[in-house]
Amino acid sequence: MAMTQRGGQTAVEYAVLIVVVVAALLAMAVYAKRALTGKWREVGDTFGYGRQYEPGATAVSQ
Repeated sequence: MAMTQRGGQTAVEYAVLIVVVVAALLAMAVYAKRALTGKWREVGDTFGYGRQYEPGATAVSQ
């Protein structure tokens, strides 16, 4: 196999590898964001004693 063909094949292999790694990181970012949001909600519910805000029903004191 000529050197130029092998160099091109290597470049394509690296490009595919990079695309796969980036796609995996993006997919993991969605799950990480959901996990972080869930943890923040859990902490917020702890401070609110499990009560949630309901427009018109929740009394707000200032």
